[in-house]
Amino acid sequence: MIERRQVAIWAWMALAVGGGWALVAPLLGYRLAHHGWGRPAPWLIVAATLAATLAIAWTFAFARVAFNRFDEFQRALSLRAWYWGAAIGIAVSAPLYVFVALGGLAWLFPHTFDKGPVAARAFAAGYALPTLFQGAGCVGVALWLRIARR
Repeated sequence: MIERRQVAIWAWMALAVGGGWALVAPLLGYRLAHHGWGRPAPWLIVAATLAATLAIAWTFAFARVAFNRFDEFQRALSLRAWYWGAAIGIAVSAPLYVFVALGGLAWLFPHTFDKGPVAARAFAAGYALPTLFQGAGCVGVALWLRIARR
Protein backbone atom coordinates (compact mmCIF):
# COMPACT_ATOMS: atom_id res chain seq x y z
CA MET A 1 0.00 0.00 0.00
CA ILE A 2 1.23 3.47 -0.85
CA GLU A 3 1.98 5.73 2.10
CA ARG A 4 -0.11 8.84 2.55
CA ARG A 5 3.07 10.91 2.66
CA GLN A 6 4.10 9.67 -0.79
CA VAL A 7 0.65 10.41 -2.19
CA ALA A 8 0.92 13.95 -0.80
CA ILE A 9 4.31 14.38 -2.51
CA TRP A 10 2.84 13.22 -5.84
CA ALA A 11 -0.08 15.60 -5.37
CA TRP A 12 2.25 18.56 -4.78
CA MET A 13 4.29 17.60 -7.86
CA ALA A 14 1.14 17.29 -9.99
CA LEU A 15 -0.04 20.67 -8.70
CA ALA A 16 3.34 22.18 -9.60
CA VAL A 17 3.37 20.91 -13.18
CA GLY A 18 -0.36 21.15 -13.85
CA GLY A 19 -0.65 24.66 -12.44
CA GLY A 20 2.32 25.85 -14.45
CA TRP A 21 0.85 24.51 -17.68
CA ALA A 22 -2.57 25.92 -16.83
CA LEU A 23 -1.07 29.40 -16.61
CA VAL A 24 0.60 29.22 -20.04
CA ALA A 25 -1.69 26.96 -22.10
CA PRO A 26 -4.55 29.45 -22.72
CA LEU A 27 -2.20 32.00 -24.28
CA LEU A 28 -0.47 29.38 -26.40
CA GLY A 29 -3.84 28.11 -27.56
CA TYR A 30 -4.98 31.65 -28.36
CA ARG A 31 -1.83 32.28 -30.38
CA LEU A 32 -2.22 29.12 -32.44
CA ALA A 33 -5.93 29.75 -33.00
CA HIS A 34 -5.55 33.40 -34.06
CA HIS A 35 -2.01 33.76 -35.41
CA GLY A 36 -0.92 30.23 -36.34
CA TRP A 37 2.87 30.11 -36.44
CA GLY A 38 3.07 33.66 -37.81
CA ARG A 39 4.09 36.77 -35.94
CA PRO A 40 1.87 37.34 -32.88
CA ALA A 41 0.64 40.71 -31.66
CA PRO A 42 2.95 42.60 -29.25
CA TRP A 43 0.45 42.36 -26.38
CA LEU A 44 0.44 38.58 -26.79
CA ILE A 45 4.24 38.43 -26.60
CA VAL A 46 4.22 40.44 -23.35
CA ALA A 47 1.32 38.48 -21.87
CA ALA A 48 2.90 35.11 -22.75
CA THR A 49 6.25 36.18 -21.28
CA LEU A 50 4.58 37.28 -18.04
CA ALA A 51 2.51 34.08 -17.92
CA ALA A 52 5.65 31.97 -18.44
CA THR A 53 7.42 33.85 -15.65
CA LEU A 54 4.45 33.30 -13.33
CA ALA A 55 4.25 29.63 -14.37
CA ILE A 56 7.93 29.08 -13.51
CA ALA A 57 7.47 30.76 -10.11
CA TRP A 58 4.37 28.61 -9.46
CA THR A 59 6.14 25.41 -10.50
CA PHE A 60 9.22 26.08 -8.37
CA ALA A 61 7.14 27.03 -5.32
CA PHE A 62 5.11 23.82 -5.37
CA ALA A 63 8.06 21.64 -6.42
CA ARG A 64 9.95 22.98 -3.40
CA VAL A 65 7.08 21.97 -1.12
CA ALA A 66 7.21 18.47 -2.61
CA PHE A 67 11.01 18.30 -2.30
CA ASN A 68 10.85 19.41 1.35
CA ARG A 69 8.54 16.46 2.07
CA PHE A 70 11.06 13.96 0.70
CA ASP A 71 13.01 11.84 3.13
CA GLU A 72 16.83 11.98 3.01
CA PHE A 73 17.10 9.08 0.55
CA GLN A 74 14.56 10.57 -1.86
CA ARG A 75 16.35 13.94 -1.70
CA ALA A 76 19.73 12.40 -2.48
CA LEU A 77 18.23 10.39 -5.34
CA SER A 78 16.47 13.45 -6.76
CA LEU A 79 19.63 15.57 -6.64
CA ARG A 80 21.73 12.88 -8.33
CA ALA A 81 19.08 12.28 -10.97
CA TRP A 82 18.84 15.98 -11.84
CA TYR A 83 22.62 16.42 -11.93
CA TRP A 84 23.43 13.37 -14.01
CA GLY A 85 20.31 13.64 -16.14
CA ALA A 86 21.14 17.24 -17.07
CA ALA A 87 24.79 16.45 -17.73
CA ILE A 88 24.00 13.45 -19.92
CA GLY A 89 21.23 15.35 -21.70
CA ILE A 90 23.58 18.19 -22.63
CA ALA A 91 26.31 15.75 -23.66
CA VAL A 92 23.93 13.83 -25.94
CA SER A 93 22.46 17.01 -27.43
CA ALA A 94 25.84 18.58 -28.31
CA PRO A 95 26.57 16.45 -31.41
CA LEU A 96 22.96 16.84 -32.55
CA TYR A 97 23.28 20.59 -32.10
CA VAL A 98 26.41 20.69 -34.26
CA PHE A 99 24.67 18.61 -36.94
CA VAL A 100 21.64 20.90 -37.08
CA ALA A 101 23.58 24.18 -36.71
CA LEU A 102 25.88 23.31 -39.61
CA GLY A 103 22.95 22.52 -41.89
CA GLY A 104 22.48 18.80 -41.41
CA LEU A 105 18.70 19.01 -41.66
CA ALA A 106 18.96 21.03 -44.86
CA TRP A 107 21.30 18.34 -46.20
CA LEU A 108 18.82 15.57 -45.31
CA PHE A 109 15.64 17.48 -46.24
CA PRO A 110 16.69 20.24 -48.68
CA HIS A 111 13.20 21.51 -49.51
CA THR A 112 12.04 21.75 -45.90
CA PHE A 113 14.90 22.97 -43.73
CA ASP A 114 17.02 25.22 -45.95
CA LYS A 115 16.36 28.47 -44.05
CA GLY A 116 19.78 30.17 -44.22
CA PRO A 117 22.16 31.77 -41.72
CA VAL A 118 19.51 33.76 -39.81
CA ALA A 119 17.71 30.58 -38.82
CA ALA A 120 21.04 28.96 -37.92
CA ARG A 121 21.90 31.87 -35.59
CA ALA A 122 18.44 31.70 -34.00
CA PHE A 123 18.88 27.97 -33.45
CA ALA A 124 22.33 28.54 -31.92
CA ALA A 125 20.93 31.17 -29.54
CA GLY A 126 18.04 28.88 -28.62
CA TYR A 127 20.47 26.10 -27.73
CA ALA A 128 22.97 28.33 -25.94
CA LEU A 129 20.58 30.18 -23.64
CA PRO A 130 19.39 27.22 -21.55
CA THR A 131 22.88 25.72 -21.47
CA LEU A 132 24.51 28.98 -20.34
CA PHE A 133 21.81 29.68 -17.77
CA GLN A 134 22.08 26.16 -16.41
CA GLY A 135 25.81 26.68 -15.92
CA ALA A 136 25.27 30.11 -14.36
CA GLY A 137 22.60 28.69 -12.05
CA CYS A 138 24.92 25.89 -10.97
CA VAL A 139 27.70 28.38 -10.16
CA GLY A 140 25.27 30.69 -8.36
CA VAL A 141 23.84 27.92 -6.17
CA ALA A 142 27.33 26.56 -5.42
CA LEU A 143 28.48 30.01 -4.28
CA TRP A 144 25.32 30.52 -2.25
CA LEU A 145 25.75 27.16 -0.50
CA ARG A 146 29.41 27.91 0.28
CA ILE A 147 28.54 31.32 1.71
CA ALA A 148 25.63 29.86 3.72
CA ARG A 149 27.93 27.28 5.36
CA ARG A 150 30.21 29.96 6.83
